[in-house]
Amino acid sequence: MGYGRVSTRGQNLDRQIRALTKCGCAKIFTDKLSGKNTDRPELIECLKYLREGDTLVVPSLDRLARSLQDLITITVDLRKRGIGFKSLHENLDTTTSGGRLVFHVFAALAEFIRELIIENTREGVAAAKARGQRLGRPKAMTEEQVSHAVALLSQPKASAKAIAELLGVSRSTLYAYVPELAAIRAAAAKQTAAEVPAQRPALTREPEAWWQLAEFTLNHSATYGWQLTHQLYPANPGHPIPVENYPAGNSRLRRNIVAAQAAAAAAIEDLTGHRVQDWEEEEDAAGEPYWEAFLDGPLHELARRGGH
Repeated sequence: MGYGRVSTRGQNLDRQIRALTKCGCAKIFTDKLSGKNTDRPELIECLKYLREGDTLVVPSLDRLARSLQDLITITVDLRKRGIGFKSLHENLDTTTSGGRLVFHVFAALAEFIRELIIENTREGVAAAKARGQRLGRPKAMTEEQVSHAVALLSQPKASAKAIAELLGVSRSTLYAYVPELAAIRAAAAKQTAAEVPAQRPALTREPEAWWQLAEFTLNHSATYGWQLTHQLYPANPGHPIPVENYPAGNSRLRRNIVAAQAAAAAAIEDLTGHRVQDWEEEEDAAGEPYWEAFLDGPLHELARRGGH
């Protein structure tokens, strides 16, 4: 098999092809690229095409490679694969005993160059360490970012996605640099649950019971208040209900009442599975709607007390 190359498309390959054909090459591969360009498609195809027992023929060594390292790499690979090598200009033929000696020389040169590279690398690493230079790939997260992430993860409302976006890293990076993430979140959730009394006020249709449940709800609003979804008075139905989203009304007290009402209603629906709207038209023994009695009585006092 033959291989020829010229540096530019303007140069002619005819002379090389004639020489390769004359010496018996059954198939010839050619490139019109600089020898410095390691991406030589026809050479790559030629080397793939060769099989054990074949011989690669080139017009001269500089047609195969423009650097000693490149030449050594190719010829050593050919030797390992049991493929012969001939260079017409240098009269080099590794299928002969004298030519095989050249292969051994090339192999020894390859090992020598490899050892030089290793030694130079070691010296460079040692010198960089002596200068205090940090080696290797830069870390995706700094120690300060990791500390921030751990601090944020202790807050139950902080999601891994939000923290990753805040720190400018991916969630996979966050999990890689904060392996205790799952344990921290579980501990935080457990602590939050422990802060909420296990015994909730019993729910009846008496206004006093509603008052107790509303007070309980507002005291533990992080769990049963505006984290829940309520459809009665929200500015954005189906979304969490922060106080500032509720109608301003005529006064701060009115805002407090509406916020307390919404939080209590959300808790009632959450704890019982009953929609508060279903109770709005029902009346007590005195003919007063339960919800009206709740709004006009204890809830006003609750709003004043809690400042909600």
